[in-house]
Amino acid sequence: MPAHRRGPTLVTSSRPKSTSEQEKKNIEQLVRILRGNEWFMHILRVARPVVPPDWAVGSGIIRNIVRDHLHGHAIPTPVKDVDLVCFDQGDLSTQREQAIETELRRRERSVPWEVKNQAAVHLWYEARFGHPLPPLRSLDDAIGTWPETAVAVVSVCCRMTRWASSLPAAWKTFSR
Repeated sequence: MPAHRRGPTLVTSSRPKSTSEQEKKNIEQLVRILRGNEWFMHILRVARPVVPPDWAVGSGIIRNIVRDHLHGHAIPTPVKDVDLVCFDQGDLSTQREQAIETELRRRERSVPWEVKNQAAVHLWYEARFGHPLPPLRSLDDAIGTWPETAVAVVSVCCRMTRWASSLPAAWKTFSR
């Protein structure tokens, strides 16, 4: 398998900091929870051959899986959509996002896919949120701008294994 298609890695931010033993245990538990969820792993397997090399699944799917597990919910919390983000500077068009969504739906119709190219966010951000956003430099840069720490905990298929921080705040959010 090419290096850029290696498999899921948990990334929370591009801002590194030291990791305590408890934080390391929390990271390990998050990885176990996500890897132990067959539906989530299926989502990753479906997405891997379709999207650009730098991509992530994030937002509600991650939050729901972890909360459901930690609170012992037998019935999974439904997700409105599966947010798949990528970073593709080669094509910033909405047509590219739609083409990825169409292929994902062709491969797995039961999943409500929503694709956003983070390299193109600056093109629509001001109209939606009222202030400009400079072009993002990478997927990690984009994830670092997400407003919720827990939402920024994402499964990323990337070129190298990276563990970053912000997990203490995310863990508290999941544990509520």
